[in-house]
Amino acid sequence: MKCFRETSAYKKTLFIQTDTKGYNNIPTWAELFFVAGQRLALMAESTSDSLVVGFSLPSKSYAVLFFLLGYETWKAENAFNKQGREDKAYFEGLSKCTPDEALLILLNQRWKRCWFKGTEKVAGEELIKVDVPGTGRNRHCKYISMQNIFTLRKAVDPEREVAANQIGFEMTGYETLLKYYNKGENEILRLQIKNKYSFIVIGNILSIQNEIKKGEIFFNSDERATPLSFQDIIRFKNFMTDFDLYRGVVLSTKESKEADCHTSDTVIYDGSLSYVNRQGDIQSKLEIVFLDRTEPQFSNACSELMTRYYDRNDELNLFDKVPASIEVIAFKE
Repeated sequence: MKCFRETSAYKKTLFIQTDTKGYNNIPTWAELFFVAGQRLALMAESTSDSLVVGFSLPSKSYAVLFFLLGYETWKAENAFNKQGREDKAYFEGLSKCTPDEALLILLNQRWKRCWFKGTEKVAGEELIKVDVPGTGRNRHCKYISMQNIFTLRKAVDPEREVAANQIGFEMTGYETLLKYYNKGENEILRLQIKNKYSFIVIGNILSIQNEIKKGEIFFNSDERATPLSFQDIIRFKNFMTDFDLYRGVVLSTKESKEADCHTSDTVIYDGSLSYVNRQGDIQSKLEIVFLDRTEPQFSNACSELMTRYYDRNDELNLFDKVPASIEVIAFKE
């Protein structure tokens, strides 16, 4: 069973491990959510309408993770197809830093402090010059070209992130990103730096964290099954260090509108309580609702979602066929 997007260039094969240490393709329901993530990411990019999709499920376990895995995979591949357009502007932006301004540079898979020293032309090519800490009090110069400009970035929180005692921090899932997308260092870093904050999930933070820890899937890399953590690709801010590059965030079902007045490309309601308590709090072009039929608030959530469905502008046809245990409504507002 292959997880696919809208063109053959975007195929991705995922596996689960069996008790006998063999591998099977992911279940039909998991593929459905993966494909839904891909297709809806494409649709949201291609229309000015607001899109709403609701799933009625016997269990919502792992639905959000497989959906976001497909969603983020499509987002990444789409960004790779546009690669290079932003490199010059990013290079020029960094070249305007003030002398001795503290920046971050990726060295040996760790973001470390460095200092901007201006630009120089070498063999006709303009390069950014930085001072990088060495051993003891020594520093050495490093030159950054346009081809690897995304190994250099400004700090998110300069007072803490590039403080005098900052010795660097690892980038979460870096090796997995390289293998999963089969791209080079600059392409992966460009993706994370220039395309951040893509989605918001409303749900139980601990429940999602447990699913990430227990969810073991694999992908085909170098003709072998390579372990894949959902977190490496989806990159929830909640489960990362303060300064790492994230893609989205999980918000509690109980937080008030005033506490997090966000807008986002996509908002996902993980469960009936999330939808009943928080719908309308987040402004978004794409809304996904996962409703578990065993939840106490299921009937109320269905009623509210169907009210919006009756007032729809148009319907969406996402799938020709879905598993008998899953019901889907999809529409434009």
